[in-house]
Amino acid sequence: MAKKECRLMLKKLNSILAVLIIIFAVYGFVTNNTNETIHFMMLLLSLSALLKEIESFQKTTN
Repeated sequence: MAKKECRLMLKKLNSILAVLIIIFAVYGFVTNNTNETIHFMMLLLSLSALLKEIESFQKTTN
C-alpha cells in the first residue's frame, strides 16, 4: 500500500512542477526577465527529471 501512495505522491509532485514550469515560462515571457526565469525553469526541469527517475526506479524494483 505504501508503494502506491508513494507513486501517487510522486505523480502529484510532477504535475505541480509542470504547472510551475508553465507559470514561470509565462512570467518570463511577460516580464522579459529571461535570465532568472531560465535558471529557475532549469531547476524545475531537473527536479521533474529526478522525480521521473525515482518513479521508474520504483517500478523496476516492484
